[in-house]
Order: sequence, then structure tokens, then C-alpha cells
Amino acid sequence: MNNVNNYGPSHQHKFAGVTSVNLNHSHRYSGFTDPAPSGVPHSHRYYTVTTYDDGHTHIVSGITGTSIELPEGGHYHNFGGESSISGSTPHSHSYKGTTGIS
Repeated sequence: MNNVNNYGPSHQHKFAGVTSVNLNHSHRYSGFTDPAPSGVPHSHRYYTVTTYDDGHTHIVSGITGTSIELPEGGHYHNFGGESSISGSTPHSHSYKGTTGIS
């Protein structure tokens, strides 16, 4: 665990998924969120580059939803949005998912 802005211990989450199909292809993506404070309601920034498919990549980035606590302990976050525009025929892909549990 790290410290974030002196709020005490921090943590990260793994995230991964597959984009929507657009122009007959999709992309995979994965990464880790930026650190955020542990033990308080919070969100995380995330950023990654998709796999190279159909001759191009896209950027997937944003801010997760607030933490969703689990009854057995730990929490996760929802995330989603629209990728950057790229490709020989410019287009984007939608994506959504949940982070790993922390």
C-alpha cells in the first residue's frame, strides 16, 4: 500500500475487458487504476491502451464510480465510457465493467 496525499494507506484495482464491436472488430484492454485512499468512499482514475486490432489501438480512460462495499469485506468499482477515436475509418468503441475486488 502507498500513501495518497497523506490520506493514509492507498490501493489500486486491476481492470480488464473487451470493447464493443464496431466496424466488424473489437479490442481487449487491461490495466491497473491509479492509487486512491483506502477505507473511505472514493473513485480511481484509469488509463490504458487497447490491443492492436484492425490496424490500430484506442485509449480507454476515465474515472471509476464510487466504491461499492461487499458484505464479506472489500469493494469494487464500476467503470465505463467511450474509447478514443482511431482507425483508418475513424471510430470509437464503448466499454464497461467492474474492477477487481480490493
